[in-house]
Amino acid sequence: MNFGKTTAINADTRIKDLLDCRQDQVIEALVKLNKNFSKLKNPILRNVLARRVSVREACRIAGCQVSDFLQSMSQIGFQVSELAQVEEKQVKSANLIPTENLVELDVRPILAEHKDPLKEILRYIKDLKPGETLKLINTFEPAPLISLLSAKGFAFGIENPAPDLYVSYFTKEENSETVNDIKDEEEAEEFDNLLSKFPNECIKIIDVRHLEMPQPIVQILNTLSHIALLCTHIFFVKLQKLNQDD
Repeated sequence: MNFGKTTAINADTRIKDLLDCRQDQVIEALVKLNKNFSKLKNPILRNVLARRVSVREACRIAGCQVSDFLQSMSQIGFQVSELAQVEEKQVKSANLIPTENLVELDVRPILAEHKDPLKEILRYIKDLKPGETLKLINTFEPAPLISLLSAKGFAFGIENPAPDLYVSYFTKEENSETVNDIKDEEEAEEFDNLLSKFPNECIKIIDVRHLEMPQPIVQILNTLSHIALLCTHIFFVKLQKLNQDD
């Protein structure tokens, strides 16, 4: 994503999009703003959180104002919208700390293995019966999960008994909606990983939304033809270089 002169960041911008543009500068500015953002220095937590957490959610986790966050980003060159006044969207918590019908899941070992625990969490959530509660033990407040499940009608509560220890409770109620799988996000991540294996010269992004039929397919085919020729040229150049090295 290009955050240049034509695209401004706001409270709903994903942290990953900021880090993809200028990771070191963003982390340095945020840690200076609030020491709780030092979690972004941890590559495991950064991978788990950044692609799902918005600026708004990150500020709730860290305990800072969205306007202060956006101001810090403007100081390192990002164009910012909603800087003067930001509507704070609060997620209503039932402050539910139940003691019965608990299903416990500690995801700290999963994080220790450099894995994303979300798929396992959602598996537990989908198996809950009305009246049952998932007791989730984690090292940070699961803001994206709170937003997802509260929108589905789950009641929740959070405890923070020690630094880097958060215990969240998600109770399935009679009117709670079904939580779907995260195939779209997994497929998007898989596509990004596949895309990263290709040389930048072989990647061309085009926008055909403004074109009338049949121009979109014409432009796509022309672009594919150009990329195919370019990639073929790159392949033979690299092959020639390998032969010379031998």
